[in-house]
Amino acid sequence: MQAVLLRCKPRSRFHFGQIAPDENTSLNTAGAWLPSDTLFSAIINVLAEINPQGVESILQDFEQGKVLISSGFYVLEYAEDERKVYFLPKPAHYCAAVSQDFKTFNRVKLISKTVWEAGWLPDEWPDHCLWLQNGEVLAAKSDLPDAMTAEQARAIRLYEMEDYPRVKVHTQSRGNNLYYVTTSGIADNAEALPGSSVHLYFLFDTADKDADFEKSTNLQDIKTAIRMLADRGIGGERNVGCGLFEKADFVTFDAPQIGKNAFATASLALPA
Repeated sequence: MQAVLLRCKPRSRFHFGQIAPDENTSLNTAGAWLPSDTLFSAIINVLAEINPQGVESILQDFEQGKVLISSGFYVLEYAEDERKVYFLPKPAHYCAAVSQDFKTFNRVKLISKTVWEAGWLPDEWPDHCLWLQNGEVLAAKSDLPDAMTAEQARAIRLYEMEDYPRVKVHTQSRGNNLYYVTTSGIADNAEALPGSSVHLYFLFDTADKDADFEKSTNLQDIKTAIRMLADRGIGGERNVGCGLFEKADFVTFDAPQIGKNAFATASLALPA
């Protein structure tokens, strides 16, 4: 398995749309991270440009599970030793183990891979973890610099959600022309955690492990399309500067262990 790092500059902005009640609220209904269907659509759109004849075959590779991608989340990287702290969604089954202070638990959206693998339950978090992003992100104490206080950790951020006002100009009437677009931005921790940077990442795997497929043109085209996303952008509102990042790097990733007879998904899923 590999992680594809989408290297971003601080304060880069993205619009990851979600299902909204109606068209009037669609632009200010947005997610904090990159959903797998949006990522998949972006990859296929690039493939349709570089290899239109091969798109149907590549779609079959995805359908047959030869290629797997996750949704995109955040990674905290330290410049000094290139150490990376990967963050994943909080597992849903943790809700059943909360015995007290549910509000603090419910506020957490992402936990680090270290916390995932350790399997610490919410009651154990105060002993082993620190809260980042004012309580929305959880990291193991070992993920952060030594002697970091709880107050210092809460100032570290991965992303920032903001609303931007826009005005409709191509309309006949002047009424109700103001609307808002919600974006998620890459946090700048120059003061809170000097020498660190935040990027997006998603997981990439070829489950088939077929030597022929590993050398196939389809797989190489998929990787080329992923690298070209830096030129095309991802998500919405790209015409106003959202969705841009510098480059895509493929790095080795050890899948988190979650125990026997247990399964987890890091992408959108529709159970059969």
